[in-house]
Amino acid sequence: MNEQEVEARFEEFRNELKTFQDQLDSLKEELKILLKHHSIAPRDILETAKQLGNSAFDQSDVHRCREFLKKYDLRKGI
Repeated sequence: MNEQEVEARFEEFRNELKTFQDQLDSLKEELKILLKHHSIAPRDILETAKQLGNSAFDQSDVHRCREFLKKYDLRKGI
């Protein structure tokens, strides 16, 4: 391998590590949602996802719940 090939390979590794880190960060956020709603998670996540625009609900939670349902193809009711 010449120097350019080695550099290209290292860049591939950096990109793969970045992808894995992004996935890990996403999973951590999803775990926070599940832990926050552990005992009533399925129903509560669905109900929270339905509260788009409702000022009584934390809209960042609403968006995360909607993303969670969409990501895992659990869109029933929204």
